[in-house]
Order: sequence, then C-alpha cells, then structure tokens
Amino acid sequence: MSTIHSMKIEEIQMDKYIVNKECSFSASDEYVIVFNKAKENVFMLDKTGKEVWQLFQTESTVEAAAKALMKIYSAEYEVIYNDILNLLESLVQEGLCYKV
Repeated sequence: MSTIHSMKIEEIQMDKYIVNKECSFSASDEYVIVFNKAKENVFMLDKTGKEVWQLFQTESTVEAAAKALMKIYSAEYEVIYNDILNLLESLVQEGLCYKV
C-alpha cells in the first residue's frame, strides 16, 4: 500500500501547470489582479499568490515552484508545496490556470 501511495505522490509532483494565457493581469509590488475574460471575473492574489502566478507563466511543476519559493520564504518544503497545490487547485477551478 505504501508503494501505491508514494507513486501517487510522485505523479502529483510531476504534474505541470501553466496560467491561462487568455486571462489578463496587472501586477504591483504586493499583489496581482487577474481578469478571467471568459467568466468575467476579477481575482486578486496577495504577494505569495503573485509569486506563484509568476512562476507558472511558463509551464512548471509544483515541486519546482516549491523549491523556488523556499529561497524566498522560510517555511518547510511540505508546507510550501501544499500551499501551492491548494492555490493551483483554486486557480484551476476558476479557469485561471490549467494542468498540462
């Protein structure tokens, strides 16, 4: 059973995401505002969300993004990884990014 569990974790780590290029956005030092044209919704991401948004402007994995954010934030890898994954799941639901 632990082999199956570890395989799922490895599969998740290899999942790639990219932001929806049809969304327009405007960034400041502290946040990013994203407009989803298709849904006509506006979203504001805080500074950490902005960092994630920028990392996924090009196709990336959650693992690569977590490693990049570890250089900026003093938190454990698992915490950063899970926070990114939760944010990406929300962004996917809102059509702001896609799993590739």
